[in-house]
Order: sequence, then structure tokens, then C-alpha cells
Amino acid sequence: MKGLIKIWFFSFGVMFVLHSCIKEDSFFDPDLPHPKKVYHSNLINPPYSKLERFYKEGWDAIDGKVELKYVSGLTDMSTLSNVLEIKGSLYIDLNNDLQSLDGLDKLQTVGGDITIGDDKGNANLTNIDGLSGLKTIGGKLKIHNNDQLQTIHGFTSLTSIGGNLTILSNNLLSTIDGFSSLRCVGADVRICRNKLTNLNGLTSLTSAGGTFEISERNLLNMDSLFSLTTIGGSLYISSNPLLENISRFERLIKIGEDLVIDSEAVRTDISGFPNLLSIGGHLMLKNMDLENISGLSRLTTIGKDLSLFGLSVKRISGLSRLVSVGGDIYFGHQYHLTDISGLSSLKTVGGNFEISISRLENLDDLHNLTTIGGDLIIIGGLSYSNLKDLDGLSNLTSIGGKLEIVKNSYLTDLCGIKLVISLNGVSGTITIKENAYNPSPGDIASGSCRQ
Repeated sequence: MKGLIKIWFFSFGVMFVLHSCIKEDSFFDPDLPHPKKVYHSNLINPPYSKLERFYKEGWDAIDGKVELKYVSGLTDMSTLSNVLEIKGSLYIDLNNDLQSLDGLDKLQTVGGDITIGDDKGNANLTNIDGLSGLKTIGGKLKIHNNDQLQTIHGFTSLTSIGGNLTILSNNLLSTIDGFSSLRCVGADVRICRNKLTNLNGLTSLTSAGGTFEISERNLLNMDSLFSLTTIGGSLYISSNPLLENISRFERLIKIGEDLVIDSEAVRTDISGFPNLLSIGGHLMLKNMDLENISGLSRLTTIGKDLSLFGLSVKRISGLSRLVSVGGDIYFGHQYHLTDISGLSSLKTVGGNFEISISRLENLDDLHNLTTIGGDLIIIGGLSYSNLKDLDGLSNLTSIGGKLEIVKNSYLTDLCGIKLVISLNGVSGTITIKENAYNPSPGDIASGSCRQ
């Protein structure tokens, strides 16, 4: 009962955080002016003369959307300097004269999306600090393809974004310090193809309702994400060639979908997930020069697959509380793997379990494994397989697919699978061949299981 209460309380907390990301602070600061003169229409690509007239008429709220494209003579946003609220979206793109967003410092809320640069961007925009008074965005915030933008300092009052936060392909952008008050993003966070070396502006971010993707060629660390507790979608960390370790995710408890780390420069560890309890989707580790998979010591469940690709890993010690994997486990071509002690608590695998070409001498650390929903495949190689016995599988009672044990040149003891064969627990075919000893299923069931 206590466990149920904890699960319900945690789920309620996550739902509350994500809901509040959309609703919180959707009011005007009582210490600041409120709108008095509302413009009940859209402002779509007006000539600059109309923007000047809009300013002189004193409109301070827009009950519609603002779209500024190809506006000649627009160098800043001073013609909108009276505006406190835009109920629709704010779209700024393809304005080659635009150099800054100065003049929007009174703007407190935008009910829809904010787009600063889209497919083409604003070619000469260098400064977006003018949005320093903005508190909430009901939709998404999109900053794309602004080739001269080097820093983002201008969102210092922003606490929540209801939709996506995407910062993409701003070729000179090296700093995003201006998001220091941002606590939650209701949907995806994508930070890719800029020139960032760190994520220092995201120190207050606690939740992302969707996928969180980081792909930066110059990124050195992700230490500023230490406040992050929940990711509703997936966490993708890929194509960060200078990133040598992944740390400081110590408050992250739940990832709703996948955790994928594909970063060839990570050589020391992925120790930054000490409190991660569950991954709803896949855990995939690719192309890292790691000796040990550690740092996931509190992880209990993986909803889908656990996969290791292209690693030089020798030990898996950091999954010691992992009880269930909902999909497949694939340890393909792990030539150096000698220790899987981190799987000592594993009880169930919902899909296939494949161990391919490793230096493991035994499977003793799988002694708690009882159920495999799919196939169990243990494939060695003439030069690499050191496996001598299967004693670690002695509690296995059910294999939902086929059992295949082949090309393990030192394997002479198969008594560890006697129980599952005696119980007729293998639903599919049984193939045992090209090992040092190859008894039939009948031989194993009768006790002639070792040489």
C-alpha cells in the first residue's frame, strides 16, 4: 500500500508540474501596468509607417497575432514598446534590417508562439535582450537560423513555456545565459547545431514535458541541468564530440520515453544519473569509449529495450537495482565485456536477450532471472568467447521464444538451463551447436549436461 501511495504521489507531482508549466504565472505582475488600450486585430507584415502609427496611437495590448516578415526599415522593436500583452503569436523572420529586439521590454505575456527566425532567419539580428520582461509563453519559443546572433541574455524573467523550446542552427550562438529563471517547458526542448560550449542558462529548469535533445559540436559539459527532475519524453544526447562526461543530472527521477546517449567523446563515465528510477522506453548507449557502465544504480525499470552498441565496455556495474526490462536486451559484439554484476537483480526480460561475442566466463550475475518473453541467444566466436558454464541461468523457468546457444568454444557445462528445459519452458526451437559440448535437450533434462 505504501508503494502505491508513493507512486500516486509521484505521478500527481509530475502531472502538477507539467500542468503548471502551461498555467503558472498567466497573470500580470501587480507592480507593473495593465493593458488599457487593446488592438482587436492582427498585425501581419505591416509597412514600417503603420508600425509607427500603431505606436503613436498608444496601443498596449494586441488581441491577435503579430507577424513581421520583410519589413523594410525595421531595425528594432521600438514601435511596439507600449505593448504589454500579445494574445496570439509573435513571428519575426526574414527582416534583414533588424539588429535587435530592443523595445519589447514591457511585454509580459504572449498567449501563442514566439518565433525569432524560422527557415531563413534574421540575417543581421545580433541582440534579443529586449524580451527581458517576458514572463510566460503559452505556446512554443523558436529561435532558428539567426546567423549573427551570438548571445541570448534577454529572457531573464521568463518562467514557463507552454510548448516547445527550440534553439537551432544559430551558427555563432555561444551563450544562452538569459534563461536563468525558466523552470518548465511544456513540450520538447531541442538545442542543436549552435556554437554552445555549455548550457549555463538552464540552471532553474526542472521539467520538460516532451523530448529533450542536445546536439552541439562544441559542448564541453551539461552541468547546468542539475535542477531537472522529469522529462516526459526522451532524452537524446548525441553528436557532441567534445563532451567527455555526463554528470549533474542528479535530480532527474523519471524519463518517460527513451534515454539515448551516442557521444564518441564520452570516455570517463555517465555517472550523472544517480537518482533515475525509471525509463519508460529504450536505454541505448552507443559509440562511447567506456570501461564501465555506472551511474544508474537506482534504476529499477526499463520499459522497452536495453541496448549496447559500439562500446569498449568491460564492466556493467551500475544497474544493480534493475529488476525488469520490458523489451529486448542486446549486448552485441562486446569484445571486452567481462563483468555484468550490474544485472544481479534482473528478474524479467519482456523480449529477446542476446549476448554476442564477449569475454564473459560465466553468467552467474543473472541468478535472479526467471522469465524471458522472447528468444535467448548466446553466440560466441572462435577468438573471443570465454564462456564455460551457464550456472547463472539456473532459476530461469520460461523462455517465450527460441533458445540458441552456438559457437562458444569453451562452453562445457550447460546444467544451468536444466530447469527451464525440464519444465518444457522453452516455447520455440532449441539449438545447441558448435560449442565445446553440445548435449541434446533430452540429455540436459536427464542430467547429462556437462562434460
